[in-house]
Amino acid sequence: MSIQFACPSCAQPIEVDSVHAGRNALCPYCRREVVVPAESTYSPAQITARPAGSPSPAGPSREHSTQRRSDRPSAELHRSNPYATWALVMSIGALCSFAFLMVSAVRLILPLAPAPGSSLTPEDSARIQKALEELAPREPGIVIPALLIPALAIGGLALAIAALRRGNGGWKAWFSLIVCGAGASCVAFNLVSLLGRGAG
Repeated sequence: MSIQFACPSCAQPIEVDSVHAGRNALCPYCRREVVVPAESTYSPAQITARPAGSPSPAGPSREHSTQRRSDRPSAELHRSNPYATWALVMSIGALCSFAFLMVSAVRLILPLAPAPGSSLTPEDSARIQKALEELAPREPGIVIPALLIPALAIGGLALAIAALRRGNGGWKAWFSLIVCGAGASCVAFNLVSLLGRGAG
């Protein structure tokens, strides 16, 4: 189903799909921004004036009425989607937090690791794990990213889904869906593991 209306600037007829009702669009004739109405309002009899030199605003002729709808002029819809943009910001924030967490963990582990060339014994592994359990909760470089990653991943995932439901999320929404979906999955897996250890 389509919506037909006249551009308020140049009075030319425009046709768009009904799913774009209420959104901003660009007139294909004068390139002015217009708002798509909720229903068709185009009526050639209501148009009394138009800019000099512009084509007649009369509706499609009989020979044109048999053309496919895709051949008719349509407005170019804006692709800006605030949900997709914020989802991208959150996914990048989650990736940066994860990278910072990894760097902080490596800096914490390096002094505890055995000398280069020597193998890692079970005693060394137990010592490193115990030291990490004691030092990690006091290390801001680990605590802060560990708190930020779940919040950013879950928030970005929700915004990416909302952007895709609007229909014009584009690559931002899909990228955020993949990144934040993976992050949220890791958070859920860690939570289940912790609950399993507590139950055991």
